[in-house]
Amino acid sequence: MKLLVYGTLKSDGGLHHALKDAKLIERNYITTAQKYVMTSQTDGFPYIYEKENGVGFSVKGELYEVNEYQLASCNAIELGAGYELKEIDKDVFGYVYPYKIGTITNSINFDYKNRYWEWKNEEIFGN
Repeated sequence: MKLLVYGTLKSDGGLHHALKDAKLIERNYITTAQKYVMTSQTDGFPYIYEKENGVGFSVKGELYEVNEYQLASCNAIELGAGYELKEIDKDVFGYVYPYKIGTITNSINFDYKNRYWEWKNEEIFGN
């Protein structure tokens, strides 16, 4: 399964240990779907959610090929925090929050020209 991670599961994130043995397919993957908003309640971790009218922006992150064990590790982290695992591009899955939450913070970069959100991990987990 292809899994897009865009926050603390990325290679520079504090929870990347769940993907340490997963195969990195693309470090700078940008979704073709442009229907997302990225927010945060703190600068500690991001949320993406689908814009109500379906007109939002892409998400930039890292794309991995994961096995069942790696997916289960990621699910334990993300589903437990309230995210849902959804197909966000054709045959690409990612964690999406089920409703609007948070605000735009300093850790969120928005590329206006290319219309995507990107999370900048901070050193909150001791990395």
